Amino acid sequence: MVGKILSTINVDKNVLIFLSSKFFSYLSYPITLGLIIKYLSLEQQGYYYTFFTLLSFSMFLELGLGVILTNFSSHEFSKLRWYNNHLTGDKIALKRSLLLIKKTIQWFSAIALIFFILMFFVGKYFFSDLNSIYYLNAWIIFIAVFSPGLIFSPFLSILQGFGKVKEVQTLIFFQVFFSIIAFWMGLLNDFNIYALVLQFAVQNLISSIYIFYKYSKLIFHSLLENNKLFSWKNEILPLQLKTGFTWLVSYLGLNLLVPFSFKIFGPEAAGQIGMTFRIAEIVSIVCLAWTNTRVPLMGKMIASNEKDKFYNFFSKTLNSILVIGFLLMIAIFILFNLLDYFLLNSFLQRVLSLQSIMIMAFGYYMFSISNYLAMTIRSFKDEKMILPNVIALFTYSIAIFLSSFFNDYKYLILSYLIVNALVLLPFSIKNIRKTFNFYNWSN
Repeated sequence: MVGKILSTINVDKNVLIFLSSKFFSYLSYPITLGLIIKYLSLEQQGYYYTFFTLLSFSMFLELGLGVILTNFSSHEFSKLRWYNNHLTGDKIALKRSLLLIKKTIQWFSAIALIFFILMFFVGKYFFSDLNSIYYLNAWIIFIAVFSPGLIFSPFLSILQGFGKVKEVQTLIFFQVFFSIIAFWMGLLNDFNIYALVLQFAVQNLISSIYIFYKYSKLIFHSLLENNKLFSWKNEILPLQLKTGFTWLVSYLGLNLLVPFSFKIFGPEAAGQIGMTFRIAEIVSIVCLAWTNTRVPLMGKMIASNEKDKFYNFFSKTLNSILVIGFLLMIAIFILFNLLDYFLLNSFLQRVLSLQSIMIMAFGYYMFSISNYLAMTIRSFKDEKMILPNVIALFTYSIAIFLSSFFNDYKYLILSYLIVNALVLLPFSIKNIRKTFNFYNWSN
């Protein structure tokens, strides 16, 4: 019975492993919330969520490169195979793949350094008053611990393109599991905001041990590779610049709403808004299990010209996202009505109203659909979502202005729904049809 249900919604081992890390993350979230409420004041909660959302600035420098790397490596992997943690097969594809790894390491090493420098000054802007010196010091240590992860993450994206989806998702599960435990231990031992530093230190330690233990020879050989079969400037950079802008708006647009809330309404309101976003994004995070585990396979199918197999794969995944996202919204609505019924005010006071939560949840649902369609387009090494994201950026800017002018955060909440339901989704539907027609991949 269970197997039949899982098959109906297109669940495989890769999806289950992806969901296991997210499931633990959200299963543990009530414990995390309880510890935050007990060991952090409402003001400290505001700093906690502001720290988290400011990390999204890394995507400004990354320019959506993780997705591009997965797509490019999946195309090359159509001519390669694994043998004892080494890539073998077509010589040209192998040399291109090794140079892709080398250029990626060089690019993200520079990004990690630039990110640390920029975030130092961002922290000075947000936490420069006398009452925030403690948090400014914590912020500097935090970004020093976080920055190395910007080098590890893209290598994992490449590995997924090389067919190591199950392995990478298993690693992510262990990262999530042990980093959350570390965060809990930090709170229990009165580390306060420094518990967040401990969390990311453990997360990056796990990545580094795994990568250098298993793939050190692959990395070493890639760093020695020197050929002209692959050009970052001609192959990666054009798509990176176009994709980067869409990622910048899609992810930064929302995540910047919390820091601006911090600046406009203060840390307490920012904490409530941040926690509301965190709860509502469950819809998007779960749906990503189907998106993120399908992208490497779609790229390989396109490179191998498996048209019928691709279209069937695409349709099943889209149906799964539609069903799962809808069910999750219903679950959130029922859960918060139960919380209200049992008068759990200690928790309800830490979030916005149920109406705001459901508006955000529906916005995340719309985002899940449009994001999957956009990722499918990128599997063709193409990007068509620049114009809608320009409109989205303009919408977010107006929302921030109105919220500041009228001293009301409802404009921030509504802007996310408007962007995803009335801008990104219609454009993504139109553009996926154009892509299929252009490449003659329509069913």
